[in-house]
Amino acid sequence: LPPNPSWMEGVTPQIPPSPAASSHPEGVILNWGATSSKYVGIYRFGKRQNVELENPQYLVEVVSADRGFYLDTEVGKGRYIYVLTGLNRHFQESRGSKNLRVKVKLR
Repeated sequence: LPPNPSWMEGVTPQIPPSPAASSHPEGVILNWGATSSKYVGIYRFGKRQNVELENPQYLVEVVSADRGFYLDTEVGKGRYIYVLTGLNRHFQESRGSKNLRVKVKLR
């Protein structure tokens, strides 16, 4: 994500409300409530990894916030931590949501 422009200091997008993560037969499904943010940033971390939103390698996807869900099919069996962020149309990013922990049991 690009750095925040200095002329937009103090404008912070909303953190996606009511975030949830659960195991799904095809991977992990993430859900969130209605938000004023334009996009949702989805970060995925392994069970023992530090949550570092500043590191772009953990950014899995940026999706339209109106969608309300995301299915992550790029996971294997194991435990993961997800964090969601809100982004506005200038791609300014909110703080992260609470850590969403999920255990994946693929068939």
